[in-house]
Amino acid sequence: MVDFFSKKNSLYVLKHLAIAVLIGIIVEFCKYAFNLEEPASDKMKEEFMSHFILSLIGAIIIAPIVEESIFRLPLKKNYFFPMSILILLLFISTSKYNVVIIAGILYVIGVIFAQLFNKIISLRYILIALSIASFVLVHFDNTDEKELYALDSVDLIFLFLPQLGLALVLSKVRLQTTFLNSIVLHSLYNLIILSLALLTDF
Repeated sequence: MVDFFSKKNSLYVLKHLAIAVLIGIIVEFCKYAFNLEEPASDKMKEEFMSHFILSLIGAIIIAPIVEESIFRLPLKKNYFFPMSILILLLFISTSKYNVVIIAGILYVIGVIFAQLFNKIISLRYILIALSIASFVLVHFDNTDEKELYALDSVDLIFLFLPQLGLALVLSKVRLQTTFLNSIVLHSLYNLIILSLALLTDF
């Protein structure tokens, strides 16, 4: 059992937090340097500015707990995976993108099989891949359909590279340590990204 408050664990979380934030900063620098297009509107930004305090609580506390419960909790055998499946199904039921729904359903199937046949290593790797893909694709719903479809493939890839980087880091942390570590890291990441966004006026 990992001692959450130990110096070793704190340094581990901070190291992986730095990696995730650095990926985000490098991606943003590349988008600026190569003049890549982004959607003109962003639901999350608009919602954040309209309901600042509630959005802050949602981004730093609620979203990390919910998203980690869906996408990282089932990566190890546990008895709470039905809760993860239920929350994910609620998530994807409101999505307007077929690719999000399909990826979500595949991930649900992956969770069930990986939990039932935990000894099969190949299923574990498939589950990790489905978890990462679903996490990235769920963020499609933060963007307007027309604007998202108007982006070319390079712009689209760079738009969601930070989520991919974060998903990879969080999955590694979850598999190597504890679920609590992934929640804390996700929360700190959102706090830093929001702070940088506010400082640079989005």
